[in-house]
Amino acid sequence: MVTVIFVSCCSALGIFVVVNFYQQVTDIYATATDYDPRDEMTKLFFATVQNKLHYAVHENTAAEVIYNRVDNEKPFVGMTNFKGNYVTKDDVKIAKNYLSEIELQRLNLLVSGFLDFAEFQALEMNPMTMKDWIEALDNQIIAHKRKVLIGKGNISHKQAIEKAEKEFAIYRKREMELLESDFDKEIKKLKDNNGKSSN
Repeated sequence: MVTVIFVSCCSALGIFVVVNFYQQVTDIYATATDYDPRDEMTKLFFATVQNKLHYAVHENTAAEVIYNRVDNEKPFVGMTNFKGNYVTKDDVKIAKNYLSEIELQRLNLLVSGFLDFAEFQALEMNPMTMKDWIEALDNQIIAHKRKVLIGKGNISHKQAIEKAEKEFAIYRKREMELLESDFDKEIKKLKDNNGKSSN
């Protein structure tokens, strides 16, 4: 039986803001004066913002937190929160699923602050380039006395996903073996009980 994960109570604190944040980041970037949907920078902007936010919270990029915390020997493969009642292959690839309650709260506050700033700029009709948005995020992180990510980190997205999938495969195999073992025990009990009843 799956233990109740704290993410449900975090929703009352506004953690749900994070869920919709990434779409809003895309919308923010679309307002940049140098926006080009065909440019590779469109993809890089999302990754940069995500990594800067994660690093400000726990000094790891999204890839690093997955790579460093996924562990087939830990409950739920090292995750602290996920949707549904069972761990899935997709769950282990999501960085925020490995964050502690305090880390999720920090992330939510940073996200909320960044979105408030973006809304204010839109209200004032201030032109913003992609560089302006990144600098604004860096300044917000500094204002919160957190460290700003320089560069892309030490672990690639590919490395993180490969390790997550490998750890999940080991975890799932062991879980299935435990289920089969429990099933066999129940069958044996039934057989033993039936044998006693017939005597």
